[in-house]
Amino acid sequence: MPSIFLSHTSIDKPFVEKLARDLKRIGVNVWYDKWEIKVGDSITWKIEEGIRENEFLGIVLSPEALNSEWVKSELGAAWVKQMQTKKVFVLPIFYRECQIPYFLSDRRFADFRHDYEHGFSELAAIFGIQEAEAITQDNWRKFTKSKKVNWKIYKIREFEQLVTQVSQLEKRV
Repeated sequence: MPSIFLSHTSIDKPFVEKLARDLKRIGVNVWYDKWEIKVGDSITWKIEEGIRENEFLGIVLSPEALNSEWVKSELGAAWVKQMQTKKVFVLPIFYRECQIPYFLSDRRFADFRHDYEHGFSELAAIFGIQEAEAITQDNWRKFTKSKKVNWKIYKIREFEQLVTQVSQLEKRV
């Protein structure tokens, strides 16, 4: 089973958590700090262990991530691992517009900037997964028979939006 360590900054957590859940749903082992680091754990040691034990490091690219000392350290460790193993280890995940570091600029990246599903499909292809549809507000009904997907939050959001629209219409009348 393929595995990935997700390197990111805290401001990007909502995106990263969705990405982690979607990757897990298609069969990828995901190292996501919120799931892996428990109270009392050494953050530094857990991160090093995560980088060592995973097949890939996905770096979520955003302006804040590129200014984060944690992300820089994780990327530095990942780069060393990639040079030692002589295999692709660092996977750039372009989340928000930012200046790509020179040493990543010649790499193909999974582009999530304009279309989550397209970026997700590009990333899933690295793991040999061709059919990888992510759950979204628009397609949650396709997942209602699956117990592995939390589709109910989308149902609740849709209901809340409908109630808001109806109440706005009533105010106009």
